[in-house]
Amino acid sequence: MRVRRALFLGLFLLFSLAMTFVLGEWYVRTQGGRDADGTFVFRGRPIRPYGLPVHKARGIVDQYLSSSTSFLIYDPDLGWRHRPNARTADQLHRTNAAGLRADREYSAAMKPGLFRVSMFGDSFVLGSDVDQPDAPGAQLEKLLKLRGLDAEVLNFGVGGYGFDQAWLHYRGDGPHYETSVIVQGLQFENIGRNVTLFRIVAVPGTVIPFSKPRYVLRNGGMELVNQPAVPPEQVPAVLAHFREWPLAKYEASYAESYRRHWYTPSLLVSTLVELWNARKGAQSANASALYDVDGEGMSITVKLLEGWRDEVTRAGKPFVLIYLPRAESISAGMTGRPDPWQPHLDRLHGFTIVDPTPRMVRYAKVHGMTALMPGHYSAAGYRIVAETLADALAPLAMEQRNGPRYRPGSKSSIGLPSGSSN
Repeated sequence: MRVRRALFLGLFLLFSLAMTFVLGEWYVRTQGGRDADGTFVFRGRPIRPYGLPVHKARGIVDQYLSSSTSFLIYDPDLGWRHRPNARTADQLHRTNAAGLRADREYSAAMKPGLFRVSMFGDSFVLGSDVDQPDAPGAQLEKLLKLRGLDAEVLNFGVGGYGFDQAWLHYRGDGPHYETSVIVQGLQFENIGRNVTLFRIVAVPGTVIPFSKPRYVLRNGGMELVNQPAVPPEQVPAVLAHFREWPLAKYEASYAESYRRHWYTPSLLVSTLVELWNARKGAQSANASALYDVDGEGMSITVKLLEGWRDEVTRAGKPFVLIYLPRAESISAGMTGRPDPWQPHLDRLHGFTIVDPTPRMVRYAKVHGMTALMPGHYSAAGYRIVAETLADALAPLAMEQRNGPRYRPGSKSSIGLPSGSSN
């Protein structure tokens, strides 16, 4: 009797689980749908494995080719750059004739007594989502002037850039302007960008249709591939035959986001896996192999930054990294936990790193995370970045104006606050 009852309960449990699974599968399928490229989308969220965004790329490329006002334009050496004398549709971002985020032009040479900062990096350096005066470069310039300096800050930040593009941007455009110090943004999500070729493949929600060059580690050095970058009019065709493209093996995000798994036929399981992974953040320290501390992306980052630092310091100028903490780093600080990106920071030896995290944590505790970082930083968040940089750079400016020049490799000459170097 007991055996029959246990068998009945077991069969009933299996039947209940099967019905629950079937109902869940039905629910997910009715609440979602596939886009033109075959990617299943559940309540606005793309579910892996993605379909290569051929149709989406064609639409974005066609729009770009028919426009003369797009904020970003194709660049064969960088992938993309800002259009000169352009404005975004919301009027928040404006560029000068050189494509820098600015409302004025800059001379190539510095006048006597001028302290000029050249900032390179991604959208966090650019100052995305805030008006021109609230961008980090504009706020830094104002704060340095309040300290009695004749200061000028050139904002070379470009949205979507990896460390590789920032380095190439510096080498191509940086030498056009004399400068006192080079500042590079240290935003660790960018290490994943170092190992991608198409932003639209790595980030399906992007509106950037261009490809980009990338470095490949080889025989102890680095080799640049996909330069010149694929012209935009050829992008849809390359994506349509992506598996046959000779450089496809260098698109690291393809293997991760487009690979089919044993559970792929079930949209319920695929959606649950996607939602579970999303809890860690799509681009967090532990989200994927793209961000491994010992992975290819981070190794390229270290090699790029070391070469950049050495080149700048040989020219007798300081090279400063401004750490741009992500939401998970600030949240960790608010609860007394270590920064999840600390192992990545520990790989950067011999760099001057300015860290605004403690100030951001204090601000977020009082005003809330959304007030600091609604997406990118808020105007207040960028001000904290600018304040931290101003505190670090003002003593250097005074020293350059009144005393000995910067000595390459000497952190003490910059006068950074205790704990801000790594």
